[in-house]
Amino acid sequence: MNEGNHSTAGPETDPVVSGPEYLVRFSRATGTVTFGGTLRLNSYDEIKSMVRAAVEAIGPTGVLTLDVRQLKLLNSSGINLFAGVALSARSSGTKLRLMTSSEYSWQSKMLGTLRKLMPTIEGA
Repeated sequence: MNEGNHSTAGPETDPVVSGPEYLVRFSRATGTVTFGGTLRLNSYDEIKSMVRAAVEAIGPTGVLTLDVRQLKLLNSSGINLFAGVALSARSSGTKLRLMTSSEYSWQSKMLGTLRKLMPTIEGA
């Protein structure tokens, strides 16, 4: 694993990808991927795999919530990750909801950008 990333997932546990400055967790029970900390990675492959698996698990009849309220910082590669998730969800028919915090203005700006790719994305 690169950059100190750690992945855990098993049949009974929710998938988690973490590093020294961040934690990303998918709750199957709530259909929510929660992002926390600071994401300044060179590679988002593990997170991308987990989130795409979440899109597939939710399927075309459900809503996948991306909760970024505790995400303090995201680099441009991370924004590309969210754009890819929006495109994957759009092509599969999965609805997306992005939960943002007024504490971090970049989060609402990202919501606006993602709406250009997926106009049906909900903001919360």
